[in-house]
Amino acid sequence: MPQPEKEEARDKLDFTGERFVPHQTDPLLALEHYHRYYFASRFAQGKRILDFGCGEGYGSALLSTQANAVIGIDRDEATIQHARAKYSSIPNLRFKTGRCEENPGEEGAFDMIVGFELLEHLDPGQQPVFLGNVLKLLKEDGLFIVSSPERNEYAAAYQTRNEFHKGEMTLTELRAFLSTRFKHVHLCGQRILSLSTMWELNGRKDAQFHLRCRKDLLEELPDGQGFSKPLYLIALCSNTQLPEKVFGESNSFYLDVSNSGQADDFSRWALQLNAEAQKNREMTQDLQEQLEERAAWALSLDEEVAKLRNELEGRTRWAVSLESEVANEREHLKLFEAERQQLAAITSSTVYRLLSRIKLLPKWPG
Repeated sequence: MPQPEKEEARDKLDFTGERFVPHQTDPLLALEHYHRYYFASRFAQGKRILDFGCGEGYGSALLSTQANAVIGIDRDEATIQHARAKYSSIPNLRFKTGRCEENPGEEGAFDMIVGFELLEHLDPGQQPVFLGNVLKLLKEDGLFIVSSPERNEYAAAYQTRNEFHKGEMTLTELRAFLSTRFKHVHLCGQRILSLSTMWELNGRKDAQFHLRCRKDLLEELPDGQGFSKPLYLIALCSNTQLPEKVFGESNSFYLDVSNSGQADDFSRWALQLNAEAQKNREMTQDLQEQLEERAAWALSLDEEVAKLRNELEGRTRWAVSLESEVANEREHLKLFEAERQQLAAITSSTVYRLLSRIKLLPKWPG
């Protein structure tokens, strides 16, 4: 298989959160995306394939290892330029700029069309247009493979709304939507699970792996019960009877050895974050206790302030009444002074002195 050019020979594509970019996101997300394309590649042998929403181009490149020809389409010109540069050495792979709601021509020319993690990025009004476009481009016996997050489980898992998702669906809604245009719809679930793997060290060629599923060590998982609620849904759609191969390939595990080391790094990083989070929790607890102590001190201080305020109000009232008394005394003093001045005027008069000499002044009462 022709190999893509080395990283330093091509422009790097920044991860924005809308398109998956290999080696720029957490390894668990990588496993989810790689597994979908690996699953689709099991049906790609000798086919002409259209990959809608191809993004960086890694999935189209994987499909090209099995298909006769693959065309990857994405609406972002910079992303397509990146894909062309990175995978230019693959002769049966082309990339085009376009929207999934728009027909790129070549009606009825494709054996298989894939659209992974694309449907939820479309407005509900655009989704039927996209599905109609797929039917025009697909051969009568063609296969359409599409994935989408299960709305309820996705919301429960991430506890936040994805700003790039405009039209998520539940399992029931997705089945009903696809059934409006396809006679046969086969649904699979996908989710990252924790499991232990055991293998022969002498070799694994054609080895059979046995899956043991339990609720816990001493309790079996009941027959017919799924591993978990699906976080993502993958649907295989056709207007002709789906081949038996579809049902045989619907159960699979995906291991990426290069990704495993990244996953181990991710686990160690998660443990480090957990240790830091524990320190932060302890610090938060200590701060909470300090806050409670200060709150209690502030409450007692409020009580003291209230007492002082009451005392101040009482003293203010006393000062106001005292000021009123002083004002009254001032008035009395003014009257007394007036009377004193009047008396002084009388005693200093000539008549008063004359009468005083001849002892004719009246005797004052008392």
